[in-house]
Amino acid sequence: MAYLLLVDNDTAFRDALAYVLTVRGYHVATAGDGMAALARLSQPEAPDLILLDLVMPRMDGAQFRSVQRQHPRWATIPVVVF
Repeated sequence: MAYLLLVDNDTAFRDALAYVLTVRGYHVATAGDGMAALARLSQPEAPDLILLDLVMPRMDGAQFRSVQRQHPRWATIPVVVF
């Protein structure tokens, strides 16, 4: 089962997409912004794929990607930006 990290500040959209992906058999973790996503990445299990919104408060998608690409463990995780 693939582990996905879904990062979006729109709670309704994030919850709906997480539900659909879970029903389809994916393990889904969610985060409401880039800072929360970085906290998720600090967990022992790394996601197989990150689904990333660009427009978010506190830390947007571009800022998140900048930090992610600099970290050796996180840099290789594929990202789909929406």
